[in-house]
Amino acid sequence: MLAAAWFFVSHQLSQLETYKSSLTATLSKALSREVTYETGKATLTIRQGLALQFTGVTIREKDGSADWLSVKTAWARVDLLPLLFNRIALGEVVLDHPRLSLKRDRQGLLNIADLLTMDEKQRMAVTFKKLTLEHGQLTFIDQSIAEKDLVTKLTNLSCRIRKMHFSNKSSLHFSATLRENRNEGEIKIDGTFRPAPADQPITETPLDATLRLTGANMQHYLPYVSSWTGIEKLGGRLEAEATFSGTLSRHTAKGTVRIKDARLSYPGVFKRPVKSPIVDIDYLLAREGGNLHLDIKRLALDSFAAAGRIALSQTDGEDPRLTVTATTSTFSLRKIHDYVPWKIIPGGVGDFIEAHIPDGNFRLMEGKLDGRLSQIANMNQPENAGVLFIRAKVQNGVFFISKTTPVFQDLNGTLELVNRQFLLKNVQGRFGASPCRVDGGISDFSLPTPTVYTAEMTLQPARSEILW
Repeated sequence: MLAAAWFFVSHQLSQLETYKSSLTATLSKALSREVTYETGKATLTIRQGLALQFTGVTIREKDGSADWLSVKTAWARVDLLPLLFNRIALGEVVLDHPRLSLKRDRQGLLNIADLLTMDEKQRMAVTFKKLTLEHGQLTFIDQSIAEKDLVTKLTNLSCRIRKMHFSNKSSLHFSATLRENRNEGEIKIDGTFRPAPADQPITETPLDATLRLTGANMQHYLPYVSSWTGIEKLGGRLEAEATFSGTLSRHTAKGTVRIKDARLSYPGVFKRPVKSPIVDIDYLLAREGGNLHLDIKRLALDSFAAAGRIALSQTDGEDPRLTVTATTSTFSLRKIHDYVPWKIIPGGVGDFIEAHIPDGNFRLMEGKLDGRLSQIANMNQPENAGVLFIRAKVQNGVFFISKTTPVFQDLNGTLELVNRQFLLKNVQGRFGASPCRVDGGISDFSLPTPTVYTAEMTLQPARSEILW
């Protein structure tokens, strides 16, 4: 009797084409998208249980305008026992040549937004133990970031997901070729994840993984940063390694970044485009809801090194708060002149430094930028002058007043920018050939009234300075 029942069920499954219309109708209703396939086959064996194979699988976009997902061949092994409890449990799934298209429209809405926000009752109760994607392709079309569609592709995509024994976690191994117009890079991800609870979106899936990215073209991603930073040009080949732990809204990440042939045009910060053959960055990133913290352990380019911290808070409000702290190694002002962010130094001070301090070895002891984005964008306003503080050491500095005035040389001391004053503290050196000490400053640079320059100098004049 059991053998007869087995053969009867096996025969019915072999006639899977008979149920094609009802099967595609059920899937189409569940996904709110048209689902079709060319051929379907089912087999029932003692060793593998129920196995399903489909060819030419296609899922259309919700509006039917194009294909959202297509698969050349899909094979799945179905566990039989969960079917008795109205659950679909797949022991293994293999997708050959899957093609997935993600699109964000002009209003910033993803074409899978409805699938990501499905509640527990709407979702199909489907689980799997093994998933393999072979020869896949993912195309992301972003229409919201620029006038022209920005297209980024992952080709030669390979992905293996395996549920770990005696655990609710799964292992993940992912690799693909990154294509940005004519540029080509590589991306690899290895790690573990735990599926998000049914009552939470997929973005709340906890992930612990390592990522390696090589050969990415930074110019391709300029639209994502230009709209809120004012950066006009961005170039270089990006290599990155990182470890990630958490969800998209709450996570920590640690890693290194190397940019080769880096180029940046940022008129709101730098007076001229800057470039460097190599930029190295070691960082630690943490996000907690609307708060973002980035620790730069090391930033090195050419003969310059820096470290600092960037904190962006209250990002869900209309005017987020930005706090930046920084320190640097000793650097030659003449050699790194183009790297100095002259445009964020209040006008009177920046112009004075650039015109009258041509060289010297400097070290930023403490730098802090702290304020609302609206305040930082208008630092020359009197009420916003205090958002920037700088304390630096100078060695062998040069201070030039005019062609007819002896040059200050070998200057050593402390420089401070605080509130509306740029201060010189206990600066010692030579005025021409004469030893001197200078204390003074530039004040009221953020007021509409003329800038005031005051200084007190103690001088032991030599003959030439007396004659002058």
